[in-house]
Amino acid sequence: MARKFWLRFKRTEGIEDEPEYHSVLDVGTTWVKTLVVARQDGQVRVIGRGRAHHRGAFSASGKVADMNALTVACEAALCQAEDMTEETAERKIVPDTAVIGVPARWLIVTSQSFVRRRSRPETPVEEQEVEQVIERAGRLAYQKALSRAATSIPLKLLDASLVSLTLDGHRVTDPLGFRGGELGATVCVAVAAEEDLMTLHALAEALELESVHLLAEPQAVARQLGRDGIVLDVGGVTTSVYLMRHGTLLTADTLPLGGDSLAQSLAAVFNLSGRQVQALRRAYVNGLLAAEDAAQVRVVLADTLQSWLQAVEGCLARLAGADYLPHQIYLCGGGSRWPDLLDAARTRAWMQSLPFVRYPQVQLLDPVQFACPFNGTARHWDIEETVVLSLACSPALSGEGREERSISNLLRNIAE
Repeated sequence: MARKFWLRFKRTEGIEDEPEYHSVLDVGTTWVKTLVVARQDGQVRVIGRGRAHHRGAFSASGKVADMNALTVACEAALCQAEDMTEETAERKIVPDTAVIGVPARWLIVTSQSFVRRRSRPETPVEEQEVEQVIERAGRLAYQKALSRAATSIPLKLLDASLVSLTLDGHRVTDPLGFRGGELGATVCVAVAAEEDLMTLHALAEALELESVHLLAEPQAVARQLGRDGIVLDVGGVTTSVYLMRHGTLLTADTLPLGGDSLAQSLAAVFNLSGRQVQALRRAYVNGLLAAEDAAQVRVVLADTLQSWLQAVEGCLARLAGADYLPHQIYLCGGGSRWPDLLDAARTRAWMQSLPFVRYPQVQLLDPVQFACPFNGTARHWDIEETVVLSLACSPALSGEGREERSISNLLRNIAE
């Protein structure tokens, strides 16, 4: 293919004082989103963007069913992003290094707390004690994730993060030097099937990408948001639900319902082909339909939206357990473009069945709210780019700072 021919001769060479260039891929259930980013002096700048649709690449269970179709879509999206760099960077940038998101539907995400009673509470807490408590909580979270696996297939720890530290039951940012009788930690881990990760490595190889970082998408979004809340990432086929506490991912799950369900309900009632229903969707979302026609569309969508909301409620009830839920709900993903979906979520009587701290506020998670990355292109951010932009800003790529080193240590120690 043309891109592969270019790769043989035009790889971006490392030049002194040059930024580090990365390709970033979010392989959604219906669309691939890609970026080319330049990272330098702690800053991330997007210099290329692309997207491509794929049909039949995934099975109903969410596994890759047609690697060739997925590869073709990824290559098309990467070519778009790389071509854009000729304008933004004044030369074509084709990075060797790639960041690929591991979707929530392929992950088991769970958290576990551990509290250790200190034998000498009158002495200041030392760094070794903190590391031991974090490692113990991480190992317990890892075992919890393994126990939730439905099959005996080999699993791999993909990501880990520190949710909180406590001293005598009180949350603290840094317990070093303080005195107390009980030291505790809560750690969140993301585990994936090795075969799924190998599929992404095979995809990278087919795209002739030489160095690949696989990052858990829920962790990336949570770190980008950096505050308590619930994120509903509404894709074409699935909706991923992320629960954050203390600004860190606590747990996540995926529902087999997405924006395509709304389109399918219109197709079934009005007997429309795929192209016709997409045209109807665009006209409806953009407010181009006559009032009577728009009213008919709303009636058809209502039942599907109620099914979606009920599924989300059930998922949140499982994720919350006995704890209260944060009152901020954020919608993102291409499916959140449906105005009825946002309206239905805002008018839902959430507190009738769920333990929210107070009545939830529902809003779109517009990437324009993100401090990172810098938009070096001429196009505004799109709400379906929330995940891919979060991946681009992941601290795992820089490995700098205390939090990043802590994550690295967790991954190394728990996996041993």
